[in-house]
Amino acid sequence: MPEERRGRWIIIGILVALLLLSIPTFFLVRYIARSTPDKTLDAFCNALQQEDYQSAYAQFSTRLQRTISEAAFAAVFSRDKVSACTHGTSDDTGNSVTNNMKLVHASKGVNNDIVTLTKDSSDNWKIDDIYRRT
Repeated sequence: MPEERRGRWIIIGILVALLLLSIPTFFLVRYIARSTPDKTLDAFCNALQQEDYQSAYAQFSTRLQRTISEAAFAAVFSRDKVSACTHGTSDDTGNSVTNNMKLVHASKGVNNDIVTLTKDSSDNWKIDDIYRRT
C-alpha cells in the first residue's frame, strides 16, 4: 500500500510540474507569435516581391481597403513589379506607428514611402496609410 501511495504522489508531482511548465511556455509562444508592425511590413514586402497581391492586400486595414479595391491594387503592382522592398524598424507600443518603406520596381523606379500601421480590433497590426515621402 505505501508503494502504491508513493507512486500516486510521484505521478501527481509530475503532472503538477508539467502544468507549471506549460503555463509560461504558452505565454512565451503567444508572445513570439503576436502581431507586430515589422511582421506586417515583412509580410507585405514578401508578398509584393512574390507577386502575391492578395496576401499583400490582406495586410491593409479595413479603412485602407475601402479606398482601393484589391483588383486595382494588383493592377498597379503587376504593371511594374516590386523587385526589392525594405522598411525601418518599428516600436510596437501604442496603437499606431509610422515607418519608412522603400519599394524598388522592375523599371528601376523607387518609391520612398511613409507607412502608418494601426492595431485592429483583434490586436493585429495592419497598414492603415501609405503616402509618398516628399
